[in-house]
Amino acid sequence: MAKEKQPKPEKKVEVPQTHKEEKHSYFPRLLIVYSLIVIVIALNHFFNWYSFPSYVTTVILLISGLWMLKIGVAKGFYGRRKEIFKKYI
Repeated sequence: MAKEKQPKPEKKVEVPQTHKEEKHSYFPRLLIVYSLIVIVIALNHFFNWYSFPSYVTTVILLISGLWMLKIGVAKGFYGRRKEIFKKYI
C-alpha cells in the first residue's frame, strides 16, 4: 500500500489590526452655519420679506464683528505669539 498524503494543517495568520486615530477636523462647521444664517438674514433685510426688530440685526452684527476679530487675531499670530497676546488681554 502506498502511503496516503495527509493534508497539512493550514496555518491561520492573524493580521494585526491597526487603529487609525481620527485627526482633528479643522473645517469650521459652526462658522459655515453662522455665515449662512447671516447671509439669509441679509437677504431678508434687503428684500424686506420679513421684518426683524432692529436689535436682532444689531446683535448679529456685533457677534459677527467679534468673531471676525477673533479669526483675524488667530490667523495673524501663531503659536507662541498668540499665547503672549492672550496673556495681556
